[in-house]
Parts: sequence; structure tokens; C-alpha cells
Amino acid sequence: MVYMDRLIAVAAMIIAAVSAGPLVPGQSAGDDCSSICNDGKTNLENSVCYSMKLDDGTCHAVYVNTAVARLDIDDDEVDTASLTQTSDSPPADGSPLIARSLFEKGAKPTLICMHYSSPTCMKRGKGANMDDCGNLARFWNGHYGRWVFEGRDFAGHHWLNLMTSGSCVFAVGNPQSATEFERTYLGNSDITNVLSAGTSECRGGDGLEAQGTMDCKKWPLHYWIGSMEHFNCCTGEDPPNPNTERLLAILDYQEKNVSAIWIATAKNSSSPRAISSKGNASSPNPSEKLPALCTHSAPFSNGVAQDTSPRWQVMVNSNTDDTLGFRDRNSFRFHGLRFASKTQRFTYPKLYKGSNGRNVSALDFGSPCYQGFGGSEDCHFLNIYTPYLPRSRQTDKRLRPVMFWIHGGALTSGFGSDPLFDGGNMASRGDVVVVTINYRLGTLGYLALDDDVTNGNYGLADQITALDWVQEHIRDFGGDPARITIFGQSAGGASVRALLASPKAKGKFAGAIPMSSLGGLTYGTSYAKYYTIDESMDVVGKTILNSTNCTTARSQVDCLRQLPVEKVGRGARYMVVDGKYLTSDELQLNGDKLDVHLMMGTTSEDGLPFLIFPQNGTVPNITLWLTSQGLPDPPKNLFPPLNTTTNKTRQAFGIGARMATDAMFRCVDQATVYAGLDSGVLGSKVYYYEFERTYQTPEWPRLDLCDAPKSNKFPNGDPESATNNLRCHSGELLPLFGNLARQRLPYRDQYDLPWEQYLVDTFSSFARTYDPNPDKDFLRARGFNNTLNALEKTGPWEPSVKGDMKTRSIDWPVEKTMMRGFKDLEQCKWLKLPLEYYI
Repeated sequence: MVYMDRLIAVAAMIIAAVSAGPLVPGQSAGDDCSSICNDGKTNLENSVCYSMKLDDGTCHAVYVNTAVARLDIDDDEVDTASLTQTSDSPPADGSPLIARSLFEKGAKPTLICMHYSSPTCMKRGKGANMDDCGNLARFWNGHYGRWVFEGRDFAGHHWLNLMTSGSCVFAVGNPQSATEFERTYLGNSDITNVLSAGTSECRGGDGLEAQGTMDCKKWPLHYWIGSMEHFNCCTGEDPPNPNTERLLAILDYQEKNVSAIWIATAKNSSSPRAISSKGNASSPNPSEKLPALCTHSAPFSNGVAQDTSPRWQVMVNSNTDDTLGFRDRNSFRFHGLRFASKTQRFTYPKLYKGSNGRNVSALDFGSPCYQGFGGSEDCHFLNIYTPYLPRSRQTDKRLRPVMFWIHGGALTSGFGSDPLFDGGNMASRGDVVVVTINYRLGTLGYLALDDDVTNGNYGLADQITALDWVQEHIRDFGGDPARITIFGQSAGGASVRALLASPKAKGKFAGAIPMSSLGGLTYGTSYAKYYTIDESMDVVGKTILNSTNCTTARSQVDCLRQLPVEKVGRGARYMVVDGKYLTSDELQLNGDKLDVHLMMGTTSEDGLPFLIFPQNGTVPNITLWLTSQGLPDPPKNLFPPLNTTTNKTRQAFGIGARMATDAMFRCVDQATVYAGLDSGVLGSKVYYYEFERTYQTPEWPRLDLCDAPKSNKFPNGDPESATNNLRCHSGELLPLFGNLARQRLPYRDQYDLPWEQYLVDTFSSFARTYDPNPDKDFLRARGFNNTLNALEKTGPWEPSVKGDMKTRSIDWPVEKTMMRGFKDLEQCKWLKLPLEYYI
């Protein structure tokens, strides 16, 4: 329907109630009801009056409140920053709306639901239920508000769906019964999930069974609000036609100049009707193919609950199998799809070819790979989150770009189904297909032996095999195999770098985003500088063989295969030069052009969690503390103490954070960009960033230095605090996937949400166009006003080009996001990791 600038979705559907009785006492006014809004008896601030006449001849004034401070859907806060703000004070005593539509904070949800469900839900049949009442109750329970919505054919509008965009408010109703209006069934057709609407091409008289879209109806023309002037939404804007609505705008943008969509026939008429992208009704030929719209009422899911019952299931034929997934409010979801056959320990994966027509359930995640505390050796599974399901495998210009996520975890832990990386919000808001994968870890994934057979890199081979599966089958799920962007963080970022270097991965992706990719000195070295197999044996292989009593076995690898998996351990974590998957000891930045679009970067204090902190919490000697961890003694002129604290230990931690970040992240990443542009290996431009604002993951690293400090004013933390607020490793992950609310984490201030939206919008824009600056028409069509305003205030994200290195410093408030040059060049030079390191 209409698109709202909120994080979790491209659009918002908020259930609102219209009670069975009049909201303002009815009166007989002949044929004209317009005077009822001007009776002088009611004056509701920030509300707009609309008059209507019911079947019994009485006139009613219905008020639409366009001002509200906060909305919740299923406990997830929805951004309303672009709406007019109103105070929390209730209307004056005696207002005719108090009794029916104002509930103070603390009111019991059950009473609210009963109040609305008795006259409304229970009398209307299919379109609303107690869940809807519960959603409404949760809204009323926490917030003041006056929400009443109009419908011209009031008898058919017991419940209305509210859509908002900017300061516009629209309402689209549901029929009272399933047979009241002509149905349009959508079956063997494209379905696009834009949270609250599905689209499909069909003829005016088609009767096809709905695929995963349970409530497909042709809506009567009067379901579309005719004049936006009633809703005060056009301030400062003069659209060519006041009937234009956001839904039609997004369809026009997304479906490339769609001419019209089907709506229900007029009463006492058999002629099919349609509505244009400008809101004008027409009567096209019934054989013409036009999109239709479906209400989308699947529930939201979160990290602990999702509804996979038959009502929400969808079936896709792929890889010879009928694959059963499901939809939630944001996307179509397919969990636990096998991409490689069950693989023997220490052998390379083989692409899974399907089960020859078996029905396959993709309702539950597959097992993670074994990592010492759980998981399985049979773990070659991936997950797909998509906003679009095509009707067939035919070439389709509407296929979405693919974002292929590789999790981090030191190559020893992690899994693709981690709720931190749930791809539903990114898929929905970014209009991309998100794929997350498992790959073998630790010793099972990276052990190499000097036997000319056990050559290691099994986890890397898993990643490439998953790419092969995606190349072959992602069309079935709405993804474009020609537009795959691989992205990963930490060890996942190092894996992206290795895939850039691997001849086996060449041509299998078009874009790459290595995030916080390790390299350089100390712990980071081996993630970008690969061991030979002999070196790996010296570092870890011999130790594993000795600890398992397999050193003298006739076949060391067979000995290891016969052991229980927990005996093998997970100590091996090194990618090696095996001659097949990796043929050189590092990414070659002076060779042939990679033909891959690149974006990369770090967080400001990425390296802090990789330091070892004293148990007593104090650092009496900074030099000894740093040199004991393999870092050099820092000169004070290059690594001065933090001036935001006089605490010597805190100063030491600040110096250590900067040194560790330079040594393991920033210097090698900046040198990679510099050398790759100088030689042309990385093309003509690279987008580089640094996060100056983060939201630390709850489970790691559990350092108070990485968490925004709490206070009475900021009980959830102050991200702008200059004290003890370092931007640490992994602090970008939750907002990048748009999952703060999904993980039930609080927004710390008023800036977290627009910052989170900006991250999803820019990273998904890179996947769509290989440019992190989103198309402004895309943002306008979807009502993503926060990001649109941010781009206007900060200017475009400029790439680094040969001879001109640039960084996008990402911070909020938006005015703090800016372009600057590369950072700590003198420090990197002193660390012997200069810009010219790879030249």
C-alpha cells in the first residue's frame, strides 16, 4: 500500500479499528453530510475531519489523527519521525472520542481488545481476528493517541489498514466477507512481497489459485483515498495529481512503468476496472495483463518465534525438488537448503543435485557446522530471504540482486542461521535476495597435512560450492545470478578476500564487501597472508596429530577420520596455499583485473577486542602490556593518550585500541585499496568506509569499553558520549542487517533508527548498482525519507580513485557523516604497513 520510512520494511500495515457505533453522534442531515465537520462541537488538534453518510441515513464525522509520537507493531517500534510530533497529553475532558479511542498508558490490553473485538472483530468474518485485536491493544496500551479512519462505504469497512508515508496517512479497507467482492486468484504468477502488498500479472477474468497469498481480492475504487488534501500530506509539494499514492509510485518504479492495476468492478457493472499509477480509474480490455494486489497479513517473526503453519507456506520448484518455505511480514523465507551432498571428513564438497522430485521442507534451519560445543559434520546448508518469487526460471528483468553473506568467527565458530544476520529486513527494505551459509570450521574446515592429499581449505571450498549452488538455483527464488555480491565480516571478510584471490571462485560474483577483514600484524597476519602446507603443519598440524595419537599412523587422515569429532578439536584455522583454491600466499594486487566491484572498511577501534586485558583491570606499564601481545612500543607523538580521561588504564586501552586497529585492520585495508587502484586490479574505484558509530553485539566481546556508557539520561547507553565509548569489532552487524528491533534491543537515542536505516539502504544499494548512494527515486517511491534527507545533508559517498584516497566516515547525527582522507598514514608507516605495502 503506502510506503513508510521505517526500518523493518518497505511499507507499514497497521491494523486500526472502526467501531460499530457512531464515533460522533449521528444525525439526520438529508443528502448532504458535509456540515457535520463544521458543527463547532469538536476541535481535535492535529486531526482532520471527514464526513460520511451511512446506509441508515445518518451522518458521521470521522477524524483522522495525523500526529503521533510513536507506533508499535508486535512490540517493534516504527519510525514516525517524519510525522508531525504531538504531545502525550490526552484531549480535553468531554471529547467525544475519549470513550472509544483514547486509552491511557497502563490500560489492560485484554479490556481494550474486548472493547474493540466485540463490536468489530467478531462480526466481520475473515478479515480480522483476535491477533489483530491484540496488535491494536499493544498499541493502545503503551501510547496515547486518537486513531479513527474513514471509509466511504462504511458498511464494508469494519477494519481498515493504515499506511503512512511522510506526513501522509491513507486507509485501505478489507471486504466484510470473502465473497462480497470479485476475487482475483494469483497462482502461477510472480509475487512480490513489499511487506503489505503482493503483485502479480493476471487477466481480468483469470481464476488462478493463490501461491502463498491467502487474501487476494480486487479492491473497489472507493478503497483508495481519493483526495490527499484531507490528510495534510502535500505541504511543500504540489503533485501532478492528488490521487497519486505511494503504492502506485513504488509499483511504477519497481515494475518499470506499470500502466495500471486491476481493481474490483463497479456496482451494477460487469466491465473490469483498473487504476493507473496516477490514481485514475479506467476500463481496460479484460484480456489485458495487468498486476493485481493482495493484502499481506503474515505475522512478523523474530529471533525466537516464527509462524511456519500451512497458512503462510509457499512452494517453489528448485533443483528437481518442490521446496516448501514460508512467508513472514517482511519476506519469503527458505531455511536449511542443502547445497552440498553429505561429505566425508577432510574431503571436498560436491554440489547437491536434488532428490529427484521429493518434497523438501525449508521451514527449519539446518544444523550448524561442528564447532566444539555443538553442530554437526553434516552441515552444508544455506538460507534464502527474498522479496520476490518469479513465475518460472525464464530470464526476468525483475530478478533481484543477491547478497551472499559469509559469517565471521575466527574460522572456528559461527553459523549462517545466527539471528544476528537474519536477512528478512535487509531483503525487504533493500529489495535484494539475501543468502546466508554454513561452512566447515576449525580443524574440520582448515586442517592441512603434508601427505599430498589432505590439502586443507575445506571451509573455503564449501563457500565456493555454495556460490555454485546459488549460481544454478537462485533464479527460482527471485535472485539474479549475474548480480551476486559476496559480503562478510571479520573471518567472513577474510573469506571474501580469499575468494577474490581464488581461481576457483573467479566469475562467480560481481561485487564484494570485505568488512573488518583481518591482516597485517600479530593475530591478523594469517587471515591475509596464507601459510604453505608445511608452515601450517609446523604451526598447528603436528600438534593435532600428536594430541590424537595419529602421528605414526599409516594414514594420518584415516586415523583422524575414525576419531569422535570432539577428539579432533578445532585448533586449525589457517587458509593455506593448496595449489587449487589458493595458488599464491596473498591476494595479488599487481596482476590481472578482477572485474569485481569493491566496497570495504572497518570500525574506528576494530582491534580493541583482540587485546588481552589484565585480570585486575589495571595497566601499570603501557609498554610492557603492548609488547607482551606482539605490538611494538608506541611513540607518544604517533599514539598519544586519550584526552577524554585522566585514568591511566583507560588511556592505555585507548592507545592499544588504536594500535591494534592500525596493525590488524586499517593499515592493510587502506594499502589494499591504494595498490589495487594503482595497478587497476580493483578497477577504477573502491568505496571505503569507517564506522564512527556502532551498536555492540550483546554476546561478544562483553567489554564495557565497547558499549555506549549508560546514565540516567541515557539508560540504554549514550552513543555520542566522548568517554569510554569505543567503536569495536562487530559493532556494525546488528544495524547493518536492520535487526536491532528484531533482536528486541532498545534504540539508545533518537538517532539509532535513521542510522540503521541508512546502513541497510547504502549497503543494499551497492548490491543493486555497485554504488552505495541509493537512487533517490527509489527512496522517494518507498518513502525512505530519513535516508533521502541524509544524502541531501551529507552529499554523495565518493569513491577512492587512483591518486585520491577517500573514506566515508559513518556517524550520526547525520551531520557527522562526512568524506575524509585515509587515516593514520604516519602510524601505518611506522608499523611498516604503509600505503605502498602491496606495491
